[in-house]
Amino acid sequence: KSFSNAIEWTLNVSKEHHSTLVIYLIPAYNILNLKTEGEYLLQFEITNITGQKVMTSPIHGQKQNIDITHLSSGAYLIKVESNKGIKVLPFFKE
Repeated sequence: KSFSNAIEWTLNVSKEHHSTLVIYLIPAYNILNLKTEGEYLLQFEITNITGQKVMTSPIHGQKQNIDITHLSSGAYLIKVESNKGIKVLPFFKE
């Protein structure tokens, strides 16, 4: 995947350790792809712009493909919990 179609966040924990979370396909159509380096994903939660929880699921590993075909077009936030903390990231569903 190309980083031109991705959002990448890097959390510098120290000079020796860092973690990166990447969401591919921004805007997203049917699948939202999560990938991380340096951390272990535990769960995610998707909310719409009014704060209503529309999807939640456990994750086990460093990659996750999330089927979002049932979501309406619009702006969303995804909260991703890992062994190194919580990140809240925006995405747009086409």
